[in-house]
Amino acid sequence: MVRVALRNQRVVVPPMPIKLPTKRAANSGVGLYVGTSHVAAVAASRKRVIAARSIELEPDVVLEDRIGNPEALSEAIREVTSGSAYGRQVYLGLGAQHGIVRVLEMPLIEDGKERDTAVRYHAAEAIAMPLDDAPMDHAFIGQEVTPGEGARMRVLVAAARRGRVYDLVDCVRSAGLRPQGLELEPFALVRAISKPAGDNEPARVYCHLGEPATLVLAIGHACLLTRTVPNSGPALAEQLRLLMTYYTGQPGSQPIFEVILSGVSASEERQLEMLGVPSGINARIADPLGILEADEKIAEEARPQLTVAAGLALGAFA
Repeated sequence: MVRVALRNQRVVVPPMPIKLPTKRAANSGVGLYVGTSHVAAVAASRKRVIAARSIELEPDVVLEDRIGNPEALSEAIREVTSGSAYGRQVYLGLGAQHGIVRVLEMPLIEDGKERDTAVRYHAAEAIAMPLDDAPMDHAFIGQEVTPGEGARMRVLVAAARRGRVYDLVDCVRSAGLRPQGLELEPFALVRAISKPAGDNEPARVYCHLGEPATLVLAIGHACLLTRTVPNSGPALAEQLRLLMTYYTGQPGSQPIFEVILSGVSASEERQLEMLGVPSGINARIADPLGILEADEKIAEEARPQLTVAAGLALGAFA
């Protein structure tokens, strides 16, 4: 059974927002991404890709709402992680469409146990799924004092649909692997591409053209908003505009510094232009392997499929 251990440390972002029991990796981590069209695995140290591979899936193996062919998926996972560089311990991701991220604002509670209870109570109102059927984790991300109102805290909450978690974990175990952690993929995406927040860090929007596209608004590694949207056309640009408008309309929001596009190669400038990023906000295409170094053995055209898996691998050290 999946158990979720809640963290209440004063951290910028929960390292594993939805976790399985885990032992910390000593020298490397392996991230496993499962999409509807392909699976990808990346073995990495803190600074460098050790091995990486992706393979295509048949159309009926992984569907948007379920895993259509568990046996075929397990075989694909076994194939993509074959080789001594990958080992048997892996860190898994769950698409944003199968989970929810919320920021809760509530009166500051110093006692850890009381805060756990209060967060779960408030999360039940903010998250549109029964928490008894949703693995959930949270992290304290800040506090402020308002004259006349006292201190209030901001808590980042992430939850996932239990059925999808169980189905994925079963397939991974059937492939002979041991899941060490599981998190929502937007956290892994941001970790792969960006560095932790510094003082007065601005907000950034990440647009990953995956299956479907994912929009993430983050400050440093803290994902404050996530959306799954169409991965091309006017609808994508409109959803990006709506996300930025919603965020900047919130009290205490930070300026949006840039929009970062991933899931495409550096040559696809046209994709960046189609986002319609407003003037005054930087826009760029991310290096597919982000902060990790890699040798030339990994083909350039294959790298955009590896970004999320790379971030999951780095979760071993978070």
